[in-house]
Amino acid sequence: NFTKGTPGAYQFNFMNSAPNAGWTYTLVTWTGSTDFTNPNTTFTYTGLTGANNTGTFAFNGNSLQFTAVPEPTSALAGLLITAGLLRRRRA
Repeated sequence: NFTKGTPGAYQFNFMNSAPNAGWTYTLVTWTGSTDFTNPNTTFTYTGLTGANNTGTFAFNGNSLQFTAVPEPTSALAGLLITAGLLRRRRA
Protein backbone atom coordinates (compact mmCIF):
# COMPACT_ATOMS: atom_id res chain seq x y z
CA ASN A 1 0.00 0.00 0.00
CA PHE A 2 1.04 3.58 -0.65
CA THR A 3 -0.18 5.44 2.43
CA LYS A 4 0.35 8.80 4.08
CA GLY A 5 2.72 8.82 7.02
CA THR A 6 2.16 12.38 8.19
CA PRO A 7 -0.12 15.20 7.07
CA GLY A 8 1.11 17.83 4.63
CA ALA A 9 2.84 17.90 1.26
CA TYR A 10 5.55 15.47 0.23
CA GLN A 11 8.44 16.86 -1.80
CA PHE A 12 10.52 15.13 -4.46
CA ASN A 13 14.00 16.58 -4.93
CA PHE A 14 15.16 16.01 -8.50
CA MET A 15 18.67 17.18 -7.51
CA ASN A 16 19.31 19.63 -10.39
CA SER A 17 18.01 17.30 -13.09
CA ALA A 18 17.03 18.54 -16.53
CA PRO A 19 14.12 16.31 -17.62
CA ASN A 20 13.00 15.88 -21.21
CA ALA A 21 9.83 17.80 -22.09
CA GLY A 22 6.79 15.61 -22.38
CA TRP A 23 8.47 12.58 -20.87
CA THR A 24 6.66 10.81 -18.07
CA TYR A 25 8.70 9.45 -15.17
CA THR A 26 7.34 6.82 -12.79
CA LEU A 27 8.32 7.85 -9.26
CA VAL A 28 6.52 5.28 -7.10
CA THR A 29 4.70 2.01 -7.76
CA TRP A 30 2.63 -0.08 -5.36
CA THR A 31 0.62 -3.27 -5.46
CA GLY A 32 -2.11 -2.48 -2.91
CA SER A 33 -4.12 0.68 -2.48
CA THR A 34 -3.43 4.34 -1.79
CA ASP A 35 -5.12 6.93 0.38
CA PHE A 36 -3.72 9.89 -1.56
CA THR A 37 -6.33 11.78 -3.58
CA ASN A 38 -5.02 14.71 -5.68
CA PRO A 39 -1.32 14.25 -6.50
CA ASN A 40 -0.82 17.88 -7.56
CA THR A 41 -1.83 19.17 -4.13
CA THR A 42 -0.14 16.41 -2.13
CA PHE A 43 3.24 16.26 -3.90
CA THR A 44 5.65 19.06 -4.73
CA TYR A 45 9.06 19.11 -6.35
CA THR A 46 12.32 21.00 -6.34
CA GLY A 47 15.61 20.75 -8.16
CA LEU A 48 14.56 20.84 -11.82
CA THR A 49 16.83 22.85 -14.12
CA GLY A 50 16.83 23.82 -17.76
CA ALA A 51 13.91 24.81 -19.94
CA ASN A 52 11.71 21.95 -18.70
CA ASN A 53 11.64 23.02 -15.07
CA THR A 54 7.93 22.58 -14.42
CA GLY A 55 5.70 19.53 -14.43
CA THR A 56 2.65 17.74 -13.14
CA PHE A 57 1.98 14.66 -11.03
CA ALA A 58 -0.62 12.03 -11.90
CA PHE A 59 -1.78 8.67 -10.67
CA ASN A 60 -1.77 6.03 -13.37
CA GLY A 61 -3.08 2.72 -12.11
CA ASN A 62 -0.80 1.76 -9.25
CA SER A 63 1.89 4.34 -9.87
CA LEU A 64 2.69 7.98 -9.22
CA GLN A 65 4.07 9.67 -12.31
CA PHE A 66 5.64 13.03 -13.09
CA THR A 67 5.50 14.61 -16.55
CA ALA A 68 7.97 17.37 -17.37
CA VAL A 69 6.50 20.44 -19.04
CA PRO A 70 8.50 23.21 -20.75
CA GLU A 71 8.59 26.54 -18.99
CA PRO A 72 6.07 28.75 -20.84
CA THR A 73 8.69 31.30 -21.92
CA SER A 74 10.96 28.55 -23.30
CA ALA A 75 8.10 26.94 -25.18
CA LEU A 76 7.11 30.29 -26.68
CA ALA A 77 10.70 31.03 -27.67
CA GLY A 78 10.95 27.63 -29.39
CA LEU A 79 7.71 28.23 -31.24
CA LEU A 80 8.85 31.67 -32.43
CA ILE A 81 12.21 30.34 -33.61
CA THR A 82 10.53 27.50 -35.51
CA ALA A 83 8.05 29.92 -37.12
CA GLY A 84 10.91 32.20 -38.13
CA LEU A 85 12.85 29.35 -39.71
CA LEU A 86 9.80 28.14 -41.63
CA ARG A 87 9.10 31.64 -42.90
CA ARG A 88 12.72 32.08 -43.93
CA ARG A 89 12.67 28.82 -45.93
CA ARG A 90 9.61 29.98 -47.91
CA ALA A 91 11.19 33.26 -48.95
